[in-house]
Amino acid sequence: MSNLWLGPHVRWEDFSSDDVTEFYPKLSDCMVCLVFAVLFICVRVLCEKFLLNPLALYLGVYHRSSVTVKPNGDLENCYKKWGTRVPHEELRRMSVRVGLAEREVERWLRSRRAMDPPAMLRSFCENGWHFLYYSSSSLAGLFYLWDKPWLWDTTECWKGWPKQPVSDGVFWMYQIQMGFYVSLLFSILLLRDHKKKDKTTMYAHHVITLFLLVASWVTNLVRVGTLVLAVHDVADPGLALAKMAWHAKRKAAAEKIFFFTILLWVLSRLTILPFGIIRSSMFETQEVSVIGPDAGLFWVLNALLCALVFLHITWTISIVRIAMQKFTHGELQRDVRSETDSCSDQGTPETSAIYQNGKAKST
Repeated sequence: MSNLWLGPHVRWEDFSSDDVTEFYPKLSDCMVCLVFAVLFICVRVLCEKFLLNPLALYLGVYHRSSVTVKPNGDLENCYKKWGTRVPHEELRRMSVRVGLAEREVERWLRSRRAMDPPAMLRSFCENGWHFLYYSSSSLAGLFYLWDKPWLWDTTECWKGWPKQPVSDGVFWMYQIQMGFYVSLLFSILLLRDHKKKDKTTMYAHHVITLFLLVASWVTNLVRVGTLVLAVHDVADPGLALAKMAWHAKRKAAAEKIFFFTILLWVLSRLTILPFGIIRSSMFETQEVSVIGPDAGLFWVLNALLCALVFLHITWTISIVRIAMQKFTHGELQRDVRSETDSCSDQGTPETSAIYQNGKAKST
């Protein structure tokens, strides 16, 4: 089995050392990332409550709603299940159960919807969290990798493999990044980050990235893994910041940040990743290491990297279409990556009747 995965020249026993000062990665190490995932979710909730929500209010992203409803457990359960789009038969049964007319039930549900944070606020907070994380991780990653030889010479990723002891910095870099991507997957289910038209693409990206991280960790291909992480993070802060500026009605700033980020995006994800990292993993591996086409690892690694590039190309098409609005209409007509977001300036159709000119009205 090891020959099929690692090739004829490498055995699993090679991923260890008798020297107690040298550390080699193991699958069990990945359990640490689950702790970081829980920690990231908790920190995100606190950041949104005490930092990003007040910031959104200060910047005028939304205004607090003055709408309130009388608590009702049955109607609350109905709202959680159906929102404001309740089937007529269910609406009639609910009307009888709570002793209210159907119109009064509909009014309660609309008012309850108005009490929820607007979709634009959720998007602002989500992108604010992404900006905080990606800007921190990209700066920390580049700072750590700056004096590493494989940052400047990709052949160093493969020389001596698999006998490449892992430093403490790489260990924590991997665990933190894996923890963050696990938290993103949980957020899709728990924090409503799934309200996007590109839900499937985003989910596939997170799964592929996480699987790539785990696979490279187990096989000690962490040097090239750190390069992929560095390339991934560098453009993300700009995209998140541009969208925050757009929600805050700072269109000029959003456009400047957006177009600068496009350059970073193309340079990192469509240039360095395919023509630097993937080229190295396909050809330099065979020149300076024992990794080659006779190892399943070779094909899986490159297939996952190519899948990431394919996803990046699909997103680039959407980004370019948005950028073209500047030349056809004189300005961006929708928020950054609006084609993949379900939020709008007024939220849902039901909420638009309640939120007018950014201020809530009582029903």
